[in-house]
Amino acid sequence: MQQKIANAHMLFNITGVLLFLPLIPFVEKLLNRFLPEKEKIAQQAQPSA
Repeated sequence: MQQKIANAHMLFNITGVLLFLPLIPFVEKLLNRFLPEKEKIAQQAQPSA
């Protein structure tokens, strides 16, 4: 029984990873939008000449 539970858990985790892999570029863009780099924030705060 313990082996079945371990196998089900492993299969669940692998399935979750495989489903998430195609979404990585979207998540990256989303995180970059919400958490910009400090340099970009500083550049946006400076008035343009």
